[in-house]
Amino acid sequence: MTLSKLPDASGSLDTLFQTGSDGRLDRMPTGIPGLDHLLDGGLVRGNSLLVEGSPGSGKSTLATQILYEGVEQYGEPGLIITFEEFPKQLYADAMQFGMDLKRLERDDKLRIVWTPP
Repeated sequence: MTLSKLPDASGSLDTLFQTGSDGRLDRMPTGIPGLDHLLDGGLVRGNSLLVEGSPGSGKSTLATQILYEGVEQYGEPGLIITFEEFPKQLYADAMQFGMDLKRLERDDKLRIVWTPP
């Protein structure tokens, strides 16, 4: 799926939290070994997640890897909205871990938006 083909987000709360035939909440795998096991299969679709920690603790790296793996392994589109780091810095940081964010943007699978707070 590309960003230009995202589904309409105007649905009711009932459609935000989809359940499978077994009644379990639909989950989005993170693609990070071990983390999906701890999260019972991944992050709950339609749910918000707050990651808290001191500067340099890996919050941005974790979020970037989840988005990157979502695109690469599962065909999920991604969006990064940044207030402090410029996209150039995000590209460089991600590339240190082998994640080519520029390529995903060129392929219309990821969008990085910088805006002042």
